[in-house]
Amino acid sequence: MRGLGSQRAAIALLERSPDIHVGETVLSSSLSSLYPGGIPIGRVESFDLRATPAPEAIVELFAPLERLEWALIYSFQAANEVPIAPDLDEASENSELTNSEAANDSPENALP
Repeated sequence: MRGLGSQRAAIALLERSPDIHVGETVLSSSLSSLYPGGIPIGRVESFDLRATPAPEAIVELFAPLERLEWALIYSFQAANEVPIAPDLDEASENSELTNSEAANDSPENALP
């Protein structure tokens, strides 16, 4: 699901010919390990089965986003994925090289 900058979001559909109808309620999936299934998210406003790379539905969200005061962002990383960026504490510790250490790490000083 990706926001469209309003009370709407786009959802990529996993099936090429999904059984979807305008006006249907969209619920959270029970396949998620972060959220319980069955939470009402919104209502299907339209859909495009010819969209690429996957069919897409436009959903009018139930939650009034203009009244949103705060949000909790979950960082999800599958067990078999490599982190995109290192932990900030580790990055700052590892980046504190002196000029002499940085010079010693240059390609000219590499061992054959």
